[in-house]
Amino acid sequence: MNAEFFDAVADIEKEKGIPREYMYEKIRQAMLTAFRKDTPDCEDNVEVILDEDKKKIEMVVKKTVVARVIDPYVEISEEAAHRISKRAKVGDIVSYKQFLYKLVEALYTRTERDLLPATFRVNGDTVDIMAAFGVRVEEREPNLFAIPGGQRYESRRAAVEGDWSNAAFWLCAGAIGTDPITVEGVSLSSAQGDRNVLAALSRFGARIVRSTNAATVQSDKLAGFEMSAHDIPDLVPVISAVASLAQGRTFIRDCARLRIKESDRLVTTTRELTALGAQVRVAESPLFEPEAAVSAFRRALPGAKAAVCTMVSNVFGYLLPVREIAELCAAAGVPLIVDASQAAGCIAFDAAALGAAFVAMPGHKGLLGPQGTGILLCFAQPEPLLCGGTGSQSVLQDMPEELPDRLEAGTHNVPGIAGLLAGIRYLSAQGVENIERRERRLAQRLTAQLRAEPRLEVFAAPDPACQTAVLSVRCRDMDSELLAQKLAQYGIAVRAGLHCAPVAHRSAGTLETGTVRLSLSPFNTEAEIARTARVFHEILRAG
Repeated sequence: MNAEFFDAVADIEKEKGIPREYMYEKIRQAMLTAFRKDTPDCEDNVEVILDEDKKKIEMVVKKTVVARVIDPYVEISEEAAHRISKRAKVGDIVSYKQFLYKLVEALYTRTERDLLPATFRVNGDTVDIMAAFGVRVEEREPNLFAIPGGQRYESRRAAVEGDWSNAAFWLCAGAIGTDPITVEGVSLSSAQGDRNVLAALSRFGARIVRSTNAATVQSDKLAGFEMSAHDIPDLVPVISAVASLAQGRTFIRDCARLRIKESDRLVTTTRELTALGAQVRVAESPLFEPEAAVSAFRRALPGAKAAVCTMVSNVFGYLLPVREIAELCAAAGVPLIVDASQAAGCIAFDAAALGAAFVAMPGHKGLLGPQGTGILLCFAQPEPLLCGGTGSQSVLQDMPEELPDRLEAGTHNVPGIAGLLAGIRYLSAQGVENIERRERRLAQRLTAQLRAEPRLEVFAAPDPACQTAVLSVRCRDMDSELLAQKLAQYGIAVRAGLHCAPVAHRSAGTLETGTVRLSLSPFNTEAEIARTARVFHEILRAG
């Protein structure tokens, strides 16, 4: 490895014209800086040896042999010195080698003085940084980039903005400690997703003070909340530590990617929080196995304050055994919240008969209403987490007890409500049972036609009764995003990726590849189904 190091320095000198002695000196300084950072009390008795002829890199510490050690950083006992040299005696100076485990860190150690002559500062995303180093990237169309050939990166000095992922640990410490903590050198306009640690801490109730390149966090009365870790998976462990000291319950969803890091961070985080007295449980089961789903809920329910279950998977159209899960929850006295996003307006079900405490559904999917609308069916008395603006009874300082007023503060979205009403009236006129029957028939036909293509993997429940009109497919040798783009060229609208549901994808083994999702509607026709299958075959035959 030492030989490779000296060869690399020689290559840099040849290609960039940087004298090797200059580089050796900078490396020596960096190694010494790293050593003294860990050993601040050491004197000038440390030497770095870079011997090009012998291909040798050594760090040695020189100490004086004494009868009685007073300063261990510069002195060594005669007994200890004999382990280095049998001939060592009091008054001699002995040297011993230090392990070079800090070499990599040292090579990347920089000081503010080193950065003063920088020609630019790196603040942008990958494309901007490549451009700063002399490589042009062309955006041919949205989300399609091309890098012309024949380009070479140019060596530059750069000051890289502070790392929000590292800053998060200190900021979270400020949220749970007794004194405020300020982190400097972090940009509030950064493209780093982990800057959202401030938003998360604010939701907990911590006091936040922001400036252009710094943030201060101070503890206050902390309360749990629900958050998504889809864009900030690296924050889950440290956010969980804050949650363990907050009042109430914190629910962190969309964190499946933590299982495929250098370790299973969900397991690690759960273990540590459990050791601190927190109670964390994750209920998972394989795809298209209803009995396994029921068993997972049964194991997770003891001691739970609430349970949440999706009625239909938004990725695979899989109809979960909600009724059985509701019975388990009722027997355990645990309120059940049902997410009917993919079910409402698509399949017929009796919400009251489920036995759930709450059934939630958006307006813009099967209910055919505008975005920004939705319905919450309450079979239990809800307690709002945040209150403000009493609306119908302005004389009150608190929200009214009766529904729906208790959950409807402020000005209503009247145009959205009117649009949602129009969608519901259409469904009522057509009959949800009829829509369900027709959509299932089309989905089954499309499933059979797509399965005739050997390069396609079609995800559908073995039991047709458990499959709705949402299908996911994956090509064995074509990227899901590319397949979706090719379908779009034929006027076929699909969605590719993880669909905001990484746990569902992990259950199907598609977390790394994603899928192409086809969502049927009451307005699709037999002819469109046949054409879609034909287009799939044409695309795959063309390569």
